Amino acid sequence: MRFLFLTTIYPAPGDSYMTSELAHALRRRGHEVEVLHIDWRAETGAATRERDDGGVRVVDVAQSDTARTSRE
Repeated sequence: MRFLFLTTIYPAPGDSYMTSELAHALRRRGHEVEVLHIDWRAETGAATRERDDGGVRVVDVAQSDTARTSRE
C-alpha cells in the first residue's frame, strides 16, 4: 500500500516524532511511504529538495507567497 503524509514539520530534534515513527513503521512493514513537508520556516522561493529518510521519501517544499499572505 502507498501512504502520503502531508506535514508542516518533519523531524528536527524533538519535533514531529510521531509522523516519522509512523512513516518508518509502515515502511518496515513493506509499504511505500512518502512525506510532503511544507516548510513554513523556509524562505519563499527556496528550492524544493528530495531526500531519503531511512527508506521514506521526503520532499521539502517552501511555502508560496500566496500561502504566507493567507496565513497572516
